[in-house]
Amino acid sequence: MRALRRLILFFFVIIIGVPFAIGGIALIKDDTPPEYLEALDLENYDVEEKLYSDFNIFMMQFVTGNKSLTVDEQLVNELIYASFEGFDTEATQYPITNTEILYVDGVWTKFKNKELTTYALVRYRGVSTTLTLSTVVENLDDEVKISLSKVKIGQLPLPKSMFSYLLNHFAQDMLAEYTYGSVDYDELFITIMKSHIQEELEKQLENDIILFDSLVIGEDHFTINCDLNPENQTAVTLQNTIDEFVSIIENDTLVNNITNTLDLTNPVQEAFNEDLLTFSQSLKDGIEDPESFLDDDIEILIELQNSFNEIDEETQQAIIQSFEDSIDDELINDVNEALQNLNIEGFDSISDLMLGGSTPQE
Repeated sequence: MRALRRLILFFFVIIIGVPFAIGGIALIKDDTPPEYLEALDLENYDVEEKLYSDFNIFMMQFVTGNKSLTVDEQLVNELIYASFEGFDTEATQYPITNTEILYVDGVWTKFKNKELTTYALVRYRGVSTTLTLSTVVENLDDEVKISLSKVKIGQLPLPKSMFSYLLNHFAQDMLAEYTYGSVDYDELFITIMKSHIQEELEKQLENDIILFDSLVIGEDHFTINCDLNPENQTAVTLQNTIDEFVSIIENDTLVNNITNTLDLTNPVQEAFNEDLLTFSQSLKDGIEDPESFLDDDIEILIELQNSFNEIDEETQQAIIQSFEDSIDDELINDVNEALQNLNIEGFDSISDLMLGGSTPQE
């Protein structure tokens, strides 16, 4: 799970940190922080637990054939907010001169159709204002291109020529050290080689199981499109497992085997069976159209897992056994070993992928 956290934070650096390297700092007033951040309980906010709770989404996206990692805007802002320890007016300070200090009181983002807008709430010489910086993310053949699209002071846009001038006169030495792509001072864009992203991806995950394809900014989220590496044995095992799982969902083998273990006169088990049938149908729809697998489908999965947790332990074990009986024994051993090798806390066996893993312990 820590690898997943490092992976997401790495892409935060790409889509948020790099644009600031292009645009610099400006004092403006254009927006207010999302209201949900004010209600965030920082004292009890656990990044690892939050990512764990979202892991089901990532796994089900892979199962339905949509091999991508989608992170929504609210999660991005919560992680940023937590890293700033809230909007603390004294927490982050940037000396401009020996006597002048810029205070950054908070940062948040908005995602919308290729465009990322980052806001920084700042104070300078007693004036509180907001930095607004918008960038467009595009995927080229071998690079990801990030272009500065607009900067505003209040509702007044600043000319991009101003930043071209500043970069050409004051940032040549700093950007000359950038070796991961190219920088265009006049057109105000920077590129990142996909080969470098792949190298960093392998470093963060500590393996080459995933191959990077593209980074897409969507409505209220960003998506890392990727694929399983056919030259990595763990990736091959996971792909075989996905294929097998899709097969037993489509032909109803899994549902029938589990239903046969249940006492449908028992209200708790009958409720679980209803949730199982609903989830099976949502998966079939998702397999047919991976893009259709939405948050509502994840809610269905969560309801299934909650129903499973309400069942007595003996019946739970019978359900798990029925699950595993639906899949080839050799494949079960391979995927269980793969999950353990990936060190995904709480997910030790193939049944955990649908019925939910145990909560990670410190």
